[in-house]
Amino acid sequence: LMTLAPQSIDFRDEWPSLKDRVRNVLSLQKSEGMPIIEDVYRICTSVVSNTQMLYDSLKLFLEEYIGDICNDLMNSQSGVLNDYFLQWNIFSVGALYNDKIFAYLNNNWIKSRKPSTRNRGGRRRGMLMKSRNQNRQELYTVYTLTMRIWKENLFDVVKLKLNSEIMEEMMKERNGEEIDRDRIGGVIRSIVQLGTAYDPENAYSLYIQNFEEFFIQTTVAYYARESSLFIANNGISAYLKLAERRFLEEEERANKLLDSSSFDKYMESLNNVLIIHYMNDIQIECKELLKNNNLEDLRRMYILLCRIEDGVVPMTEIFYQFVLEVGQSQIQGLDLNPKTKGKDPIEKIYIEALLHIYQEFSDIVNNTFSRDHLFVSSLDRACMQLVNSNSVSRGKNKTPEMLARYCNHLLRKSNRNMDENELDTKLGQIILIFKYVDDKDVFQMFYSKTLARRLIQNLSVSDDAEKVMITGLKETCGVEYTSKLQRMFNDMEIATDLNSQLTEYLSNIDTRPNIDYNVMVLTHGSWPLQGPSTNFVVPDVLVPCIENFTVFYDKVYQGRKLSWVHYLSKADIRMLYTKIRYEFEATNYQLGVLLLFNSGANQYTFGEIQSLTDLSVAELSRIIKSLLDFRLLRIKSRISTFKPDDILYLNPKFNCKRRKFKITHIVSKDTKNQIERTRVAIDEDRKLYLQAAIVRIMKTKKIMKHNDLIRMVIEHASSRFRPNIQVIKKCIENLLEREYLERNEDNMYSYMA
Repeated sequence: LMTLAPQSIDFRDEWPSLKDRVRNVLSLQKSEGMPIIEDVYRICTSVVSNTQMLYDSLKLFLEEYIGDICNDLMNSQSGVLNDYFLQWNIFSVGALYNDKIFAYLNNNWIKSRKPSTRNRGGRRRGMLMKSRNQNRQELYTVYTLTMRIWKENLFDVVKLKLNSEIMEEMMKERNGEEIDRDRIGGVIRSIVQLGTAYDPENAYSLYIQNFEEFFIQTTVAYYARESSLFIANNGISAYLKLAERRFLEEEERANKLLDSSSFDKYMESLNNVLIIHYMNDIQIECKELLKNNNLEDLRRMYILLCRIEDGVVPMTEIFYQFVLEVGQSQIQGLDLNPKTKGKDPIEKIYIEALLHIYQEFSDIVNNTFSRDHLFVSSLDRACMQLVNSNSVSRGKNKTPEMLARYCNHLLRKSNRNMDENELDTKLGQIILIFKYVDDKDVFQMFYSKTLARRLIQNLSVSDDAEKVMITGLKETCGVEYTSKLQRMFNDMEIATDLNSQLTEYLSNIDTRPNIDYNVMVLTHGSWPLQGPSTNFVVPDVLVPCIENFTVFYDKVYQGRKLSWVHYLSKADIRMLYTKIRYEFEATNYQLGVLLLFNSGANQYTFGEIQSLTDLSVAELSRIIKSLLDFRLLRIKSRISTFKPDDILYLNPKFNCKRRKFKITHIVSKDTKNQIERTRVAIDEDRKLYLQAAIVRIMKTKKIMKHNDLIRMVIEHASSRFRPNIQVIKKCIENLLEREYLERNEDNMYSYMA
C-alpha cells in the first residue's frame, strides 16, 4: 500500500528506473501506470525535496529522446514526411499520457513556482518580485515542456525538408497522381497542434510562419507559371475551364488538408494569381463570348469573377453595351414599311422585336448570371435606353404609341387565334416593356383612346383580358394612372342596367319610336373623345329616340346634361332597293348622308349634302369617300378633292359577296390630323401637370432656389414622362405671371397663392 507520508529517497537510485518507464510511455509501449504515478509522488514529497532535480532530469531526458528521433528522421532513406507522421502519432499521444503521470509535479510544484501576475505589495514590491522572477528558470507543465522541446529540437530541424516533401506530394496530386492524403493532412494538423501547445496565446503563429506562408507562396508560384504558359498556348476561353477546375480542386484540397483558418487567405491568393492578374484579358474575352453566344463559358467567367469583390462590375458594363448594340441593330433592320404586302402591322413587328430582345437577354441574365442584381440592373438600363431611343422612336415618342396600338391588336375580337393563357402571357410581356417607357402619359392617352373604341364598338376580346391589362398598369403606375380607365368600365356596366330600365320605360309610353335602340352614357372627362369639329343635323328618324331618352334620363338622373356624340354612334341599315336584301352597319354620319336618298331624289350634289347634313367639308369628304370606296354611292368622275357641284347618286347595281357587312371601320381609323391633335393634347396635359407639380412643391417648401425646384419637378414627373427643362421654365414663368409664385433675390422663388 502507498503511504502519503514523506519518505527519505535517493533520487539517483530512483531516476534510472523512472526514466525507462517514461520512455515506454512516450513510445506507447506497455507500462504500469499507477506505480509510475506513485514513484513521481514519492520523489516530489520526499523528506529532502527532489522536485527541481526531477524536473531538470526529465527535461534532459526529453531532449535526448527527441534528439534521437530527429537523427533517425534526418537519416531516413524513405524521407522525412512518412517517418515524421508515424513518430508524431506515437509521440503526441505518449506526451499526453506522460503529462498525466507527472500531474502532481505540474499541480503542486511547477504552477506554484511560475511568476505571479498579481501585484499585492504595491509598486515597490511588484518591481522586486519582477526582478526575482526574471532570475528564476522559466518553468512549463510537462506537456508544454515536451512539445516545446519537440518544436525546438526536432521540428525546427526538419521543417524545411518536411515542407518540401509536402509540396512535392501536392504537386503530384495537381498533376493527376494519387497521394496519401491522410498522411499529409495528419502532418499539417500536427503543426497546428504543436503550435497550440508551444504558445497557447498565439496558437496559429507557428503554423502560419512555418507552413502556411511557405505553402501559399509555393502554390502561387506554381499557378503563375502554369496559367501564363496555358494562356499563351490555348487562349482565355480555354483558360476559364482550367481556372474553374483548379479552383474546385484547391477548395476541396484546402477543406481536406489545411486548417480552416487558412481557407480564406488561401483562396484570396488563388484569386490574385488566377483571376485578377488576367482581369483585362478576361474582360476582352467577355464581349467575344457574348457575340458567339458561348453561354457555358460566360457562366464560367461569371462564377470566377464573383470570387473577386466588384469583379463582375466591368462585365456588367460590357453586357450593357452589348445589349444596346444588338438591340439597336435588330430594330434598325426591321421592315416597318406599311405598304409592304402580306406582313403583320408595323406595331406588332416593332413591339415583338423589343420583346424578343428583352427575352433573349433576360434568359441569359436568369440562366447564365443567376439573376444577379447587377446584371438585372444592366439589362434594365439597356432596355430603357433601347425602348426610348432607337431608330424608330428617337425624338418621336413612337414606342408608347405603338405599344398602345399593339395592345389594341391583342385585345380586339379579331385576335381569336390566341388562347387565354397565351394572351395573358403577351399582356404580361407588354407590361415589362411598358415599365421601360419614359413617356407613360403618351401610352396612357393612346391606350385610353383604343380602349374607348373597343368598349364603345364592342370589339374587346374579353372583359377579363382588359382587366388583366389594367391591373398590370395599376401595379406599375398606381391607382391614379388607371382611374379613368376604370371609370370607363364602370360606365359600360351602368349602361347595361340603364338600357334595361329604358326598355321598360319605352314599353309604357305612347310615343315609342319604331326602331330599337340602346344608349351608352359616357362620363365627361373619363373618355378621351376627340371627335371632328363639325355640326350635324340629326336625321328625322332618330329625333324621337333622342327626345324619349332625354326625358327618361332626366327622371333617373336629375340635373345632368347630355351631349350626343354622333360620330361614335352607329346604326344597322337595311337596303330595300336592291334585289338582294343587304344589311350593314354604318356611323350616324354615314346614316345621315344615306337617308337623304329616302326622300325620292336619285342624286345630290356635294354642296347640297353638306347643306342638308351641316357636316364640315373635311368630315363630309371623309364620309363620302368611305361610301364611294364601298360602292354604295357613285360619282361621275373620281377626284381627290370634292367640289360643291360634284354629283353623287346611289349605286343601283350594288353587289357584295356578304349579305351582312360593316362600313364603320372605314371612318373609324385615326387620321393624321387626329393623331397630331392627340399629341398636342398630350403636350397641353403635361404643362398642366407640371404647373400643378410646381404649385404642390412650392406650397410645401414655401421658398426654393431655382435649380432645386427644377430638380424636384423632374423627380416628381419622372414616373409619367421625362419633362423638358425649357417647358418647366415656361411653366414657372406662367405661374409667376399669374402670381402663384414670386421671384426674390438670389434666384429664389416664394409661394404666394
